[in-house]
Amino acid sequence: MNGERVGPAIPEVSDDGFAVAVHDLLLAERGTPDRAVRLGAVEARQMARSDARFKSRLPDRGLSAASGGLYLVRVGEQTPRLLGAHGPDALRAAVRELSIRGDEGRARALYDLLLPLAADPERGEVLSHLSALDPVSYTHLRVIRVPP
Repeated sequence: MNGERVGPAIPEVSDDGFAVAVHDLLLAERGTPDRAVRLGAVEARQMARSDARFKSRLPDRGLSAASGGLYLVRVGEQTPRLLGAHGPDALRAAVRELSIRGDEGRARALYDLLLPLAADPERGEVLSHLSALDPVSYTHLRVIRVPP
């Protein structure tokens, strides 16, 4: 890709460094360790923002932050730790908001992302929601323990 990166790939991004980090992420070569580090840092920051906005009772802004962050993730890049510590909480709040709005397609997509992140007690609930949204696709799944 053309363009010049501004900073090194670092695992954490501050709010002040977020714009530069996104710029550099967009210039990073697909499938490289450099992109993986940059993506993880940007996603963690964006999910922390989303979670904070939902907790501040700003659901539109929380949903926008979560959606905006997820638009940067390409197929095959999702890993259990990609979304950072606030990722599961941000996804839960976003899926709740989408469900309230009746946006089943986007809610299902977020439940699919939340399933591998969910702790054992929550997995059954996520599977239940997925099964309700698409009974044929999820009836064969069962709650299994995933090592951390």
